Amino acid sequence: MLHRSIRTRLALATGVAVLAGAGSAIAAPAPLDPGTDPVSYDIRVIDADGATVKRLACDWRGAPDADDSPCLAWASDLRPTVEAIQAAGGVASITRVVAPAHGVDATTRISERSDGTWLIRAVGQAEGRSLHRGMVCDIDARRCVNWDAAGARKASGKIRAAAAGLRKRR
Repeated sequence: MLHRSIRTRLALATGVAVLAGAGSAIAAPAPLDPGTDPVSYDIRVIDADGATVKRLACDWRGAPDADDSPCLAWASDLRPTVEAIQAAGGVASITRVVAPAHGVDATTRISERSDGTWLIRAVGQAEGRSLHRGMVCDIDARRCVNWDAAGARKASGKIRAAAAGLRKRR
């Protein structure tokens, strides 16, 4: 079993990496104080009308416990997440991660695009940096292309370019 502080760093790093997109420039989180540093995940799967059809919520201080594993699993691998969205009858998920000790307050939306690819869009703050980035992934959620709006309010051009890059990889 991993030491609690190592599990905490992995949990935060996982959440921030998913929010920021693979290969991001965000630094690994600093160690947390096991007794005081709170972390919360709020995950909602929504249907086409925006109604919540499934919800997961996890909160901990310092290190996650076994009962937090569903939230960590959601944040760690896109393929099972996409399958869970579909199994719940949803069309998208919205995840908010808040970890004040690390300046993390970010929301990630995972949704299917009209061409069958998946868009992962993260906005908010992490490690004191503004986030507006994500990935476009193939229909099976196996291959992804990162995009970063670099602080821009709109990201549609970056998303289109990432989708085009994904098509070239086929």
